[in-house]
Amino acid sequence: MTVITENDDNITEWHESIQILLVLKLRSLDMTALCQKVAEKQKEIISDYERSEATCRYWVKSHLKDGKIRKRESLFELTDLGKWIVQSKVGTIWHRENFINNYTCLKCRPYSTVLLNIDPNTAVTNKKGDIFMDAECPRCHNSMHRHRVADKSFATAEEFLRFYNSAKEDLSKLGIVE
Repeated sequence: MTVITENDDNITEWHESIQILLVLKLRSLDMTALCQKVAEKQKEIISDYERSEATCRYWVKSHLKDGKIRKRESLFELTDLGKWIVQSKVGTIWHRENFINNYTCLKCRPYSTVLLNIDPNTAVTNKKGDIFMDAECPRCHNSMHRHRVADKSFATAEEFLRFYNSAKEDLSKLGIVE
């Protein structure tokens, strides 16, 4: 497994989700050019394995829905949220994308980015090392009992809470979250 350093541009682990964001960090592209660049990066990393353009299109649509990228005319570009994922120094790019995917309210997400409030007093860890806590949206009050908040990439609930608080503070300073 590759260790991700402060320079996330040198990621040698493959996943379209992250690579699309990293490609768009450099410049806005249309769908065809974006998928071609992602495929080129894929060939650099995994020479004997190729995913389809359909997979790239799936992740582009997912990022559009999640507010990480937007389409202006025929070009895709990062939103402020997408820029935070690829540029922030809080955690790793994997932690930041996972944070947005799992710690924002799904009901509110199409309209705005609302971070879930988590209750550290409800923290439990399963045998695999995954951390669960109760969570609630401060806007719509959608609540989740034993919401999986972190996998074993965080050694303890305290380590995850330090990351959560740093990410929340960083996003709030940038005006990205409510």
